[in-house]
Amino acid sequence: METSEFGFTVSVDGCFPYNPLDHNLESFAAAHTAAGNFLASNPNHKCVELFRLDYVNGRLVDDAVYDYDALDQVVTSA
Repeated sequence: METSEFGFTVSVDGCFPYNPLDHNLESFAAAHTAAGNFLASNPNHKCVELFRLDYVNGRLVDDAVYDYDALDQVVTSA
């Protein structure tokens, strides 16, 4: 079974990025909305990156990172 999870990471002062969510989300749109809400309520954070994790039978098979400001443009893929 193939599934995907979405979320976002933030970093502060060059520190390692972290995911402020308690759990990942089921859609890219939900992750984008959550990231926008996070930025609006945390003005000290200036940058977020959205991510997608793809699983097959519970095993991570692919991931991608998207720039928050360029919704349809893939910045990196691993």
